Amino acid sequence: MQSMSGDAGTFIGLLFTTKFLLFVKIVELACGVLMIIPKTRALALLLIAPISVNILLFELLIAHQPGIGILLVLLNAVAIYVKRTNYIGIIQ
Repeated sequence: MQSMSGDAGTFIGLLFTTKFLLFVKIVELACGVLMIIPKTRALALLLIAPISVNILLFELLIAHQPGIGILLVLLNAVAIYVKRTNYIGIIQ
């Protein structure tokens, strides 16, 4: 992958230097483990949704290059829709 320049490069640089990206990666790994377990899959989908949206927003607003973020948000939305009965308690 080529190095980013401009606003995107500055933003990614800040994420690395503040160790924020490390935290995000740990949450992503935890969500991956939770998704493997059928009983905790609905929770994992809720936890990973903000990360997917942030990826999409970074691509659209900072990098100005839409990419995998669109697919991530769509797949997450479909998966949440499939598990919608698990979220009835939150909605009501």
